[in-house]
Amino acid sequence: MMMPINRPVRVVTKEGRTINGRRLNEDTFTLQLMTDQEQLITVQKSDLKEFTILKAASMPSYKDKLGPQQLSDVVAYLASLRAGRGGAGRQGGPPPGR
Repeated sequence: MMMPINRPVRVVTKEGRTINGRRLNEDTFTLQLMTDQEQLITVQKSDLKEFTILKAASMPSYKDKLGPQQLSDVVAYLASLRAGRGGAGRQGGPPPGR
């Protein structure tokens, strides 16, 4: 069974290097990944100690990047998208409260 492309994965090399990223391509001998730092790398499967398919994609932390008002605006905007499912939703524009 083939694993879908673009799945979040973690690999550990025999040297102990841990790489988190997305699986882009795979063949019999190699695995091609886009790392969390946006680097394209190819690793030899024979050099891997561990290969794990992650259950969820890793989202960069917003901690210390958004102020209280900005965080409130993001939450309000996301809530407005959900509310728009049943009928005429918002089309573009700034988040509510702005």
